[in-house]
Amino acid sequence: MTNFIANTPLKTTKRVFIHIVNKSIVPLLSFFVRYLIPRECFYNIFYPWPRPHELSHDAHNIHSTGIHYGLFLNSPTLSLLQDLNSQLIRVDNEINLIIYQICSSSPPRGNLHREITSLFEKSTLLGIAHSQELQEIVSSFFGFSPTIRTLEVWLTTYVEGSTLEGTNYFHRDGDDFRLLKCFIPLTEITDMNGPFEYLLNSVWQFSPNEPFRDLSQHDLIKNDRLFFEYRAFTFTAQPGCFLLANTKGLHRARPILSGSRIMFSISFTSPTPYERVLL
Repeated sequence: MTNFIANTPLKTTKRVFIHIVNKSIVPLLSFFVRYLIPRECFYNIFYPWPRPHELSHDAHNIHSTGIHYGLFLNSPTLSLLQDLNSQLIRVDNEINLIIYQICSSSPPRGNLHREITSLFEKSTLLGIAHSQELQEIVSSFFGFSPTIRTLEVWLTTYVEGSTLEGTNYFHRDGDDFRLLKCFIPLTEITDMNGPFEYLLNSVWQFSPNEPFRDLSQHDLIKNDRLFFEYRAFTFTAQPGCFLLANTKGLHRARPILSGSRIMFSISFTSPTPYERVLL
């Protein structure tokens, strides 16, 4: 009797229906969810934006303009910055050698950026990224504790005859739907040595000159006339300060005219960024 019931047309039809659903309907729905509906619609369900009254004053500045300029004031963070400066002095010879190699390359390539993160202690860089000043602002802006996706120290130097590269044009980053980058100068940043520039309010405003509204970091805007459509903020500063920027807004590294600079950058994202965590 049990075998007879198991093989009735009703049971067979049920098994066939389940098989069809698993093999065709489920993959079709998965494709629709993954490729046809914007990812941010789903991310905002799991990571909803904080309400305006829930934002701290500094986080509200970022929401309004796209940036926040601040100073490190806490003693633990200042101690870490002093340690980082000591490391910078110790590796001065290596940095000068890198600058010499860049300047002697023929022909000069790119805009003379070199990543030198490996010259510094990772524990010090992580300690600064976990500092109270940064974590409080980023957590308030995101609505949750951020993930540190990257820690990078970059050297930029001037070489006569060099050409511009992608980051010298205004562009938008596409690392994640929640994205803040922190820029910490390790040397003086002036108008001449390639300061970071940001177009205020450009996170929420799009120019008709832009080819797409959802730009990745490789979709570059090579028309600098966009500069005049927004208010520009130029980050010139001394060591000891920081700039938090929502780099989904338009930004660039201004072409360097003389000298060199060293900048420490931190990328804060959600736990599931579009591009994998590199730490």
